Amino acid sequence: MAQQEEKKEESKKKFFLVTGSNKLDGLGFAFVVQLAKKLDLKETDVFLSGRKMDQLVIAQKEIKEKFDLDVKCLELDYSNKESQAKLVEFVKTNYNGIDGFIHNADPFPPDMVSKCEASAITNWFNISIKGTQALMESIYPLLNNGSRVVIIASAYGLIENIPSKDVQKKFANKALDLDGLNNLLEEYVKDYGDGKIENKWPGQSNAIGKLGRNCVARYYGNKAAADDNKKDVIINAGCPGWTRTGAVKGYLEQNKELDKKAKEPMDAATYIVDLVTLPADNKDNPNGRLVQYGKDLGFDVEK
Repeated sequence: MAQQEEKKEESKKKFFLVTGSNKLDGLGFAFVVQLAKKLDLKETDVFLSGRKMDQLVIAQKEIKEKFDLDVKCLELDYSNKESQAKLVEFVKTNYNGIDGFIHNADPFPPDMVSKCEASAITNWFNISIKGTQALMESIYPLLNNGSRVVIIASAYGLIENIPSKDVQKKFANKALDLDGLNNLLEEYVKDYGDGKIENKWPGQSNAIGKLGRNCVARYYGNKAAADDNKKDVIINAGCPGWTRTGAVKGYLEQNKELDKKAKEPMDAATYIVDLVTLPADNKDNPNGRLVQYGKDLGFDVEK
């Protein structure tokens, strides 16, 4: 993972990072721009991150030329353990910890347009959900008091979207740990492969994938709330809603009603940036919850 050299005197600056922010027409790029506009860049470094440094440099130059904002680049493959370790070492070496983190990166669901093999869903879950689990486990010790983490997910992943009441109850269990979550994901993949998802699971894996990311946010939000060494740390899931990014442009063109509701990336980004910059001791604490457009959607059956 390529790293930019940091001056020793910058070690006390705050550290904010957005995963999956290398595409100029993407939400991650918009998150970085809106963060850089909102934060004092004399006191805070805001990082673009993604798997390809050449794309990050292009995005960095675009932000400088178009918005006159100075942001930094960090090469990161979030689901890769070696890349995660390099991120941790970079933060430890150059900063006092992590103050803000938006986990935006997420591959496109394999069955979003047409049915796929069960193995493709397993591969997607391994990156989208298990990769997110591993990323959170690696950065959790670095979270400073008062830090904010937002895992981008979706209202599509609300528990109420699951047809089976029994499965709903399993996901709604606030004590559901990561092993339990992974077992449920494996159960879904098996049923998908066997053609047994009707009346038990949603029709597309995207709903389960997004619910999985919601559950990861809930798990780490609860962990931080019970951790005396993580004061005023808020970890939650954020839904930007349908957004006209390059990744879903084709899908929205085929779904005119959704396209009418969709927001432009810069507009959708403001709500997520508000979450990752919540002031200290915010009275409406969304820890472990799913938030969309500033509204707590939760994801408990009783809501």
